[in-house]
Amino acid sequence: MQNQLEKLGFDPKEATLYLALLELGEAGIVEISRKSGLKRTTVYHILDDLKSRGLVSQNQKGKKVRYMAEDPHSIGQSLKEKEALFEKTLPELLSIANMFEKKPAIRYFEGLNGIKEVYNDELKHESSELLCWWAESYAIFGDEFFYDYYVPERLKKKIWVRSIMPRNDAMAKYDANNEKELRQVRVADLEPTFAELEISLYGKSKVSIKSFQEKFALIIESRALFNTLKNIFELQWKSLG
Repeated sequence: MQNQLEKLGFDPKEATLYLALLELGEAGIVEISRKSGLKRTTVYHILDDLKSRGLVSQNQKGKKVRYMAEDPHSIGQSLKEKEALFEKTLPELLSIANMFEKKPAIRYFEGLNGIKEVYNDELKHESSELLCWWAESYAIFGDEFFYDYYVPERLKKKIWVRSIMPRNDAMAKYDANNEKELRQVRVADLEPTFAELEISLYGKSKVSIKSFQEKFALIIESRALFNTLKNIFELQWKSLG
């Protein structure tokens, strides 16, 4: 229960005190301190904070002040108020963000596991289209990764692929399953050096570059680069049709 409260915005000490007070029902500072294991000064501070959020109330009997946890439904009410405040603030935050030109984000991945991370990133954009210049050397992974994992996941998420691939016997064998695997392919006479790199466009602004020979990959998030490469891809796709 402690972990769940922390996920709802309580810090660890707040969660500990709130749970202790729920069990006690109504209690004074000494009892709360003993039950929660927190110092009295800490208890005072946390109680003030929880009272301000409507999660704890107090009443005074003579000179003694007693505290009680509010109905747990009040946590939900507090979250609704925060959500309403967020919705009100969001347009202003977005307008501030749009005032500044964003620099391209570039991430570097090393090794075959790093390249697999990039393939997994491509799977995050469901019901979309992935444009790809295919590299024949991708077969370095074998069927275990691609046909036991990557392709089934892509099909499950309804991600279509349009690929431009080099003309050779090794790549031709994939033509038979194109429609079944949500894939369209056009074959080009690519230079060997170009065919060593796989370049994919996805997610409206992401470009991935994979080098299977040198075992590294990049994800570049840039609308300008994405749109430029997409235009080049579409021109080449049309010329091969």
